[in-house]
Amino acid sequence: MQYLRCRFSMLLLIGFFFISCFQKKSHQNNIPHAETVVLELDVNDKKDVRLSDLCDSIGCILFELTEGSEMSFINKIIEYDQKYYVRTTHQMQNGRLLVFDLEGNFLYPIGKRGQGPGEYRDIKDFDINEKGEIIISDGIKVIKYDHNGNYMLENRPVPVYELIENSGKVIGLRNHMNDNASNLLIIMNDRLEVINELFSFDKKDFVRVNHYVNYNNLSSNNDTLYFSFPFHDLIYYLSDDSIHSAFFMHFGSKRLPESIFTAGDNYKQISQKIEKIGNFRTRVSFYITDSFIYWRSRDKDYNGYVYFYNRNTKKILAGHGFIDDLCFGLLSFRLKAKNLPINFSEESLLWAVSASFLIDQYNQIGQQEKEQLASKYPHIAGIIKELDEESNPVVFKMKIKNF
Repeated sequence: MQYLRCRFSMLLLIGFFFISCFQKKSHQNNIPHAETVVLELDVNDKKDVRLSDLCDSIGCILFELTEGSEMSFINKIIEYDQKYYVRTTHQMQNGRLLVFDLEGNFLYPIGKRGQGPGEYRDIKDFDINEKGEIIISDGIKVIKYDHNGNYMLENRPVPVYELIENSGKVIGLRNHMNDNASNLLIIMNDRLEVINELFSFDKKDFVRVNHYVNYNNLSSNNDTLYFSFPFHDLIYYLSDDSIHSAFFMHFGSKRLPESIFTAGDNYKQISQKIEKIGNFRTRVSFYITDSFIYWRSRDKDYNGYVYFYNRNTKKILAGHGFIDDLCFGLLSFRLKAKNLPINFSEESLLWAVSASFLIDQYNQIGQQEKEQLASKYPHIAGIIKELDEESNPVVFKMKIKNF
């Protein structure tokens, strides 16, 4: 864990050299050079984040395991109206959307697999609007359900792999680009009708979307939409259909060179180019709240890194893992890209971990640490004692402090 330097600047030569080059070459939108927050990152730092430096409080939820609620991997969680809406997949496929109460009791699923109205082939992403209506994308169509999960309407073809509701509109990220479909953003109205498309790509950048999928490239805060895309370290925001640069994750010498992307390259060709270069860092996903920006990155070997930027103090906590000095007595959790914390709920980080992982961590600590855990966090200790290898994942809810 380390406080890293960050600063606001319109004149930072290196940062804006990268930004302006990408704006000129990669799309046709006239993006103004507004004041951009450039976050300078110490990419050589592999220290861990102490949970006591990051969290005000920590709790956990065990989602009930019963018929219809089995979960292999949790991809996305939204806490809304005293419920948890959970997208779960098996090996990133066969997505389902399950609803639980705040105690983790299973309530009901949303929709079902199929080809008919209100049915989906898969669930790529979902969001909930201010009316409590649930919007799902299966990669081909977008479906809307009411707050109880009853089918309302759908529209196809809408080829988006990620979506978000913002100011009464639904914004999706296109899942495949070509000469006739080169805009990243697809804008839909409340009826899920496409009303606009924005952010045109050049051919050399089609490969970023056509062959790589990073989720959590959309975030909404106070009706402002933020977005990015794979292998790109600049986050944009949308205002009245005008696109502006917002935040630049400056990985310095570890930044992935733009020159590896060539028009017409396929997945294999890009992968071979990446394999030949040195180690690098690239942003994987992000989330923006009133107080914090949280983003995840990975390196060439798929090691994971977390960054928490405090928008009030301008400080950053960053690390290659977590040191748990709150629950398990200074155990260190090293992160890989596949087990990075993904979700936020307001100002709390939601981290889904497997039951087998928690059982292993608990077995590593001594009797004294187990007694301290039971005394300080009886709810967490009680949940861990109930676990077996077949249990659903456990979600830790960590309230981020004003560091």
